[in-house]
Amino acid sequence: MSVKNANLRDFIESLLSESMSSVRKANNCDYDKAKLVLSDLIMVAASGTILDDDARAFAKKMINEQRQATILGLWKKTSLLNSMMANAFSAHSLELDDWMPYGFFHASAAIIPPLLAYGEIYSYTLEEVIDSVFFGYEVGARLGGFLGRQHFRYWHPTSTVGGVASASSLAYLASDGSLDEVEKAFTLSLGYSSGIWKVIMSDVYLKPFSTVHAVFLAYLSNESREVIKKPSSDFFSSDKTLCKLLNGECNYEKALNVPWRLAIEKTSIKLYPIARNIQTVVQACSKIKQNVKPNEIESVTVEVFEEAYQVADIENPQSIDEAKFSLKFVASLSLVDEVNGIRSISAGLRNPLVRELEKKIEVKTREDFSLLYPSKQPVRVIVKTKRGETIEVYEDEPIGDISSRNIEAIINKKAEMLSKDTGDLRLLAIPNAIKNIKLNESIGSVLEKLL
Repeated sequence: MSVKNANLRDFIESLLSESMSSVRKANNCDYDKAKLVLSDLIMVAASGTILDDDARAFAKKMINEQRQATILGLWKKTSLLNSMMANAFSAHSLELDDWMPYGFFHASAAIIPPLLAYGEIYSYTLEEVIDSVFFGYEVGARLGGFLGRQHFRYWHPTSTVGGVASASSLAYLASDGSLDEVEKAFTLSLGYSSGIWKVIMSDVYLKPFSTVHAVFLAYLSNESREVIKKPSSDFFSSDKTLCKLLNGECNYEKALNVPWRLAIEKTSIKLYPIARNIQTVVQACSKIKQNVKPNEIESVTVEVFEEAYQVADIENPQSIDEAKFSLKFVASLSLVDEVNGIRSISAGLRNPLVRELEKKIEVKTREDFSLLYPSKQPVRVIVKTKRGETIEVYEDEPIGDISSRNIEAIINKKAEMLSKDTGDLRLLAIPNAIKNIKLNESIGSVLEKLL
């Protein structure tokens, strides 16, 4: 397809065709990475159910008489749809699910719960599920690039982009990769996607409903594929209208000429239970902490890119939910102690040293830093001490890059952290269990072992 003469209908077909082509390029190393992503999602969702009051209450509400698919963390079975929704909510509740910077969305929590549920019920193999994960990440990253940062300013892409990616990946699994059937699911879900940032950021406890919405779109789009025709030509009549409604950029170039072989290579595993765009703030502050004590600090300046600055105005948080999205609190905690699981956030809220240092932190946005995003997530932390010294640290790459050489060690460290926080020793076994399962085995066999 010519980017110059692009239209929405041709674009969607090209996006899906290119995404399918990318999946066919996957090699053994890619499947190993995908196993890590899958391990991460299962650990995080289970931990969310155990640790988060809202996630646990929602999961319990989802239990019914049907014994079809597993609710992670409760380790009980329920109906197909209820399993998808419970696991999607819990996976996003701790803010520990992975982040796809090129699509501006949390990919695993939106894409994987439906694939696990359908895979468990219909005995899909691990390879089939992973291929669908590849495809969902590809669609989401490309669609997110198409809509761009302008969309991200007003909408929560985990609900919008994530919903379309989830529906597309599930259709890919259920239809054995039929382009026609996937296109149906894509367009149906695109027509109903929603997620308004202003509402979500004013009440952050609503955020996990974005992934519930995404997987519900996947379920609805796929269960209706056989009875609903493709959207009419009117749906495609004006890409400008669609982009105007979604505050998008309609950037065909970013969606079709992508800087990756497989989009999943660009995802980032989150080691810290905080907003996805301030992970590098923790890294920078943690390095500074090695050279200065909290009571020696006179002032702190944190220079960030635009998306990180979005959480700079959440001051004096009173709850864990608020604290996870407060840049000043996270920076202060990292300078005083460390961000090591949900319990460390809770302890930080009660620590007078952390709360006092928060007041000394100033956050500034830098245009040159913003231009580097999403390929980089640049921050510079500048600490001035009471002795007149200045300490600066610059960071621009989150340590959880799935393509990094030590990513397996990071996943295992995360498993230890979550197992300690939850008291559930099963979480320690998840990475190794999934690593050792053969691609031709059913995804249900992994869950059975955990049960």
